Amino acid sequence: METEKLDITGEHAIKRGTTRRLSLTFLKADDTPVNLTGVSAIAKISKNPGTVALTQFTPNLLNPAQGILELVLGASQSQQLKAGYYFWDLFLTLQNGDVVCPLQGNLEIMERTV
Repeated sequence: METEKLDITGEHAIKRGTTRRLSLTFLKADDTPVNLTGVSAIAKISKNPGTVALTQFTPNLLNPAQGILELVLGASQSQQLKAGYYFWDLFLTLQNGDVVCPLQGNLEIMERTV
């Protein structure tokens, strides 16, 4: 699994104090689902790549056999982050013990206007 870039910025930025749910479907090159049964996931948010995690998304395997994973950043978690740019990455531990990083990118936190 190669690392793809997925930025959560601009019109997709997260407002402080709100919940964000990202539903991800992992597909093979032939467009069939990657079976995520038995896979564990962690998706952390840090100021820069390779630095200490400030918070993390909560992963939920919604339909592992169909490759569907949801990442949730709760309202209390997004409230902890100051407005600005961050880095996020997703690591999966496969059934055979291999650890892969299929997604990473920039993440923007915006102030709430209300």
